[in-house]
Amino acid sequence: MTCRVSAKFQLGGWTVALDAEVELAPVTLFVGPNASGKSLTLCSIARALGGPAELECPETAARCTEERGHVFFLDAYRSVAKFAEIGTETSGGFALKPRGLKALLSMRRLADPKLLAEAEAAVEEELARMERAIREMGLKADAADLLPIELAVDGGEIRWRDRAGPSGAGLRQLPAGLSAAMVAAGLKYAYAATGERPVYLFVEEPEAHAGPLQAFFLGHLAAVLTKRAEERGAKLFFVASTHNIDFIRGATRKWTKIYLMSREVRRDAREIDLRTSLVESMEWIPHFPEVAILATVEDEK
Repeated sequence: MTCRVSAKFQLGGWTVALDAEVELAPVTLFVGPNASGKSLTLCSIARALGGPAELECPETAARCTEERGHVFFLDAYRSVAKFAEIGTETSGGFALKPRGLKALLSMRRLADPKLLAEAEAAVEEELARMERAIREMGLKADAADLLPIELAVDGGEIRWRDRAGPSGAGLRQLPAGLSAAMVAAGLKYAYAATGERPVYLFVEEPEAHAGPLQAFFLGHLAAVLTKRAEERGAKLFFVASTHNIDFIRGATRKWTKIYLMSREVRRDAREIDLRTSLVESMEWIPHFPEVAILATVEDEK
């Protein structure tokens, strides 16, 4: 499926222009420096495919060749409550943020119980497989390191379960430590919503607030569930913007496409051109430092 995104808007006296053509794969990742257009592209494609009305992004012209389906958008970075907000309540009561827990409620209503059970079993299988792989390397790890807390929608309310034992219900705000759990739950519900129509799950910074191992597992889970959906003859697209090399490595498969976002500043015309290019090799992705680069910088101190 191909999407074409065009945008031109004013930013502090400068003209920002984006003209990108993106071929969506089962897993599509947008990477690059800040202010290079990752979020703009992600949001524009989601809206072009019929994304939720709450999506806020500059006016763009976006067209996609694929039929519309179920579109969900999670923002793992902005949907969390600040620490001071946890447990507080306004005069109007708690308000679920549209790109966070509220989105999970919408996704759960479309989830097929049988497919949801398949997704939950797949999560446990992959946790066990990765745990074995880590231990075979002589390291200590368990599922709590990869996905310590799980979220689930039950009876119209959001429940949480800590693999160490504690659990609860009625969650109305998302602490930062639970953002990875939200992404994992979103992946399960997206898989369970697949059927005759395609399902698109857009995620802003899925690795937000996650440790390196947890970020890797989230990327791995996205790759696994999109492939399983394809094997059933269903269409599940996972599209994300990310800054995290661990998430990228976990998500990279033959069915993954990675697009590098960059910008060219033309001072004479006061224009900023946002550009998109397909990453052909995982040997080195521009914008992500390698150990050798960091070592060189360290030597110069």
